[in-house]
Amino acid sequence: MTAYFDDFSSTLRDLRHKAPHLHMYDEANALEERLVRDCTLASSASRFPPELRKAVHVAVLRHGVCTLPINAVPADFETWEEHLRRLHNLGSDLHDVFHALVRLDIGYSDTPTAVTAVEWISPREDERERLAAEEFGGKDPAALEAELLQRFEGGEP
Repeated sequence: MTAYFDDFSSTLRDLRHKAPHLHMYDEANALEERLVRDCTLASSASRFPPELRKAVHVAVLRHGVCTLPINAVPADFETWEEHLRRLHNLGSDLHDVFHALVRLDIGYSDTPTAVTAVEWISPREDERERLAAEEFGGKDPAALEAELLQRFEGGEP
């Protein structure tokens, strides 16, 4: 199990063993929202296979509670334990999707946030490295920022 999904399961287990309290549903919803957001964003990556992207959506539609779209069949459960079981099944199904992604060997990890980093963050970091090497030329970062903002606003430095 990857650290990402292991952390999800551990947090879910902690929720299961906590004494019932006023904000327990808020905690469960926040956990679900983070999982669904991370997996959905990762599934938007350019090389993420469409059939696995669909599997992410299907998992959410089958097991989601607070992340269901308006037109979806509402989550049907009556107890806290059933709510947590839905979240467990959601995490399990999404973990399976990301294991399938790794088996395709297309350069992505089975950690949703790592897919996001490869797709969007790493290229921006490379861009920043090029900027530092090519455009800074010994300039103070604050001076370069002012110059770039002035260019953006249509003025010449």
